[in-house]
Amino acid sequence: MNCFVILFLFSCMQRTTKSAPRFERIIAGDTTFHLCPIVVDNCWGFADSSQKIKIPPRFDGAYRFTNSLALVWDNHRCGFIDASGKIIIPLRYDGGLAFFENRAVVRRNGKCGYIDTMGKAVTDLSFDDCLY
Repeated sequence: MNCFVILFLFSCMQRTTKSAPRFERIIAGDTTFHLCPIVVDNCWGFADSSQKIKIPPRFDGAYRFTNSLALVWDNHRCGFIDASGKIIIPLRYDGGLAFFENRAVVRRNGKCGYIDTMGKAVTDLSFDDCLY
């Protein structure tokens, strides 16, 4: 299971107004898209550095963007979305890791393998364990 270090981004927290949403948690964002994973009422979404919600909180979990995609979980399944919130790789995996060098580890039915940024299998899901 992935451990997430919860960091409060000063750039996300500096401007506070009455209309700004109150996030329960913010974790480190991607420098390309400037989006921070956020938690509101136990749902995960993404906000920009001015605390404007860009992808509404609707997921059970989320991780930062890497290789233009963010890992998200919903109903015990994970997949990947783009910066607009569109699901690019369907939520059909039991687990996964963020992309690194255009490859992501995914797990289904106790076996893991690698996919590319289009969701195409780079290896079969036949390994007991996968690392980068």
